Amino acid sequence: MRKVVAADGREMDATFHLEPGPTAESVSLVFECRGASTRNTEYKDGLMALLTRLRTMGATLEDAAIDTRVTASLSHSERRLRPRGRSYPISLDAERDVSQLRIALMNAQAGVGRAPGAKGGGNPNKRMRLTLSLPDSTYPSLEVLEDALALGHNLEQPQVFLARICWNSAQWVHPTGESRTLETGTYVTEYGFGHEEWLFNLGWVLDDGFHYAYLQPLRSAWERLRGQTIRIRLFTIAPGGERLYVGELRSCQVLTEEQAEAAAEEYEERGWNDEMREQVEAAGGKPKGLLGDAINRFNLRFRPSDATYFAPHRRATSSLLKDAYLRYRLYKWTNELSADLQDSSTPRLVPPPKGIKTKSTTKVHRPGTDPSSYDPVHNILQQELRVLLIKQYGADAVTMEENRVDMKVHLPRKTVFLELKTAPSARLAVRAALGQLLEYAHFRQSSAANPVELIVVAPAVADNDELMYVDFLRTAFNIPISYRTFHREMKEFRL
Repeated sequence: MRKVVAADGREMDATFHLEPGPTAESVSLVFECRGASTRNTEYKDGLMALLTRLRTMGATLEDAAIDTRVTASLSHSERRLRPRGRSYPISLDAERDVSQLRIALMNAQAGVGRAPGAKGGGNPNKRMRLTLSLPDSTYPSLEVLEDALALGHNLEQPQVFLARICWNSAQWVHPTGESRTLETGTYVTEYGFGHEEWLFNLGWVLDDGFHYAYLQPLRSAWERLRGQTIRIRLFTIAPGGERLYVGELRSCQVLTEEQAEAAAEEYEERGWNDEMREQVEAAGGKPKGLLGDAINRFNLRFRPSDATYFAPHRRATSSLLKDAYLRYRLYKWTNELSADLQDSSTPRLVPPPKGIKTKSTTKVHRPGTDPSSYDPVHNILQQELRVLLIKQYGADAVTMEENRVDMKVHLPRKTVFLELKTAPSARLAVRAALGQLLEYAHFRQSSAANPVELIVVAPAVADNDELMYVDFLRTAFNIPISYRTFHREMKEFRL
């Protein structure tokens, strides 16, 4: 439950919470009733504040109904609110005066769920369930959206851009040196790497919870966008010339010079700049490309939970992307490109293919497959995780690389197997680790062995779909598996 916070920072006596909506594109806002003289006494003002904020977000009211114990046995039609002069869906943008919608919703409550023959005007302060949809929402979870509504912050939808990043077969966790042979006359060909090749190295998170990175396309737009929050959809050109959507930063902040300098100092203190130089050298690049002003090395930041990595990459079908947008610059996202992603923030079930009769034997590029075998990030994460586990469970309980197992923790009642991946999404990490964990734990093992727990570890933050998938593996197949997020310099890691 959340209290609505007024514009002056005062917590109002009005309570609500969010739940998943009846469709993948909707959300339910449950607004609690007013009771006697001490419960949700600011019902009217709280509802007004929420409707005002929802209009700022560009929300549409798809439906509204009374949601109480008394009305639980009624049909939806009987519980439904019918605000006077309006029909669903109600676009809040079209409401000239939101207070009139608030009045209409409250007045519509009075006759719902009343006993036959009841006297009086009825109660206009009941528990309501509002079904809402948001345009191309940038909110990565219900919790973030709930915060925005409760506090009245971050309501405006940011500008959406398209940006090209250089090719990388290691999921943009570290440089690979490939792009210098695929391009001409670019930064990559001059220095042998692109700064965006660390874009999805989500193990590097500072104490403020942000991953700091650099995008070459943002350079020319930095002056006008600095300090702003934007949304960026990313694409690359594969070695075979395919245009592939790589991922999306649903909400990222364009840095000021001061923020960039602070990030550069943190990277230097933690030794991460040295690691970057080593990785550039290992990829055959020129480390001098890492020199210069901080704003030329860090120009944006985002929380790992606001990043989506497409696995597999999504092939572009728009002829516009094939014929234009080839330079490393920011382009405004257009409706012509929307068909390529169909709002990548909203999961959609795609019917499985019915099969094919023949397959091409020509060598082709497969997007989004396993990265190259060289991964300089893995060993560092592994060593830091080992130190944390020893600190919490003791050196005798923790082994590393015993029979190729990344990490094993011997507890009194079970043995925990941990497989660490540097993948930029939990789904990729689970895909790569599950088979290894099952083999490590059960191949040539006695059935009388101690119970085991299997843990996949990666820097990425699992979204709801990924968490549900892992839970399904546990319940449907009885696999004792779980997923944990781990990034550099974490202070604690509990099994």
